[in-house]
Amino acid sequence: MDLEEGDTNDDATGATGSTAHGDSYFCILAADHSDDMPAPPIPEVGDADMLDGYMLTATPMVAGTVVTPPAGTPMAAGSIDRNGTTVHISYLSAFAGANQRLVIVNRGQDPARFWMDDFQAEGSAMVEHSGDMMLAQSTMSEVPGRGRIIVRVQDNLTITPNPPRTAGTLTVAAPSRQIDVMTVQVVGGSVDTTVYQHDERQQ
Repeated sequence: MDLEEGDTNDDATGATGSTAHGDSYFCILAADHSDDMPAPPIPEVGDADMLDGYMLTATPMVAGTVVTPPAGTPMAAGSIDRNGTTVHISYLSAFAGANQRLVIVNRGQDPARFWMDDFQAEGSAMVEHSGDMMLAQSTMSEVPGRGRIIVRVQDNLTITPNPPRTAGTLTVAAPSRQIDVMTVQVVGGSVDTTVYQHDERQQ
């Protein structure tokens, strides 16, 4: 069994490593693999705080028939390499009088998907994806290779009730060495620019 997925095109990848265990299959079980014990989906870019989102199993197979695994010490069958980019945006405003833009730069050759979640709003405020929906994971928004994208926060997030402020986590499916992130907020005649560092766990 050969399990190896390399970073040949500077893409964010999932399972990596190579292990010879005879005629076996290496299975990654995603959501709803069991009615009795459903599992959450496996994130495209891993979160070290959500390791229970990864469930792996190796089932020996011979000619399509399940056989009893050999007795003995369990062997490692692979690993999950979390090599995407996670950026914690500490200030996002949905205030109508502000013009806040999220700028994502992709220095890699290939397009990279991005989304935002894990919002931390003030008080009892609720955050919802809205409008252009560019920050919702289901939209499958992408930053072009060797390019950048600008997302106006007020056109993509709704925060209710006041105050319309929150923090959030931006995930980009590309290695952090290729991604730069900043916010630019224009209020009246003033411009406030913040450059964000990547999560240290993703370096």
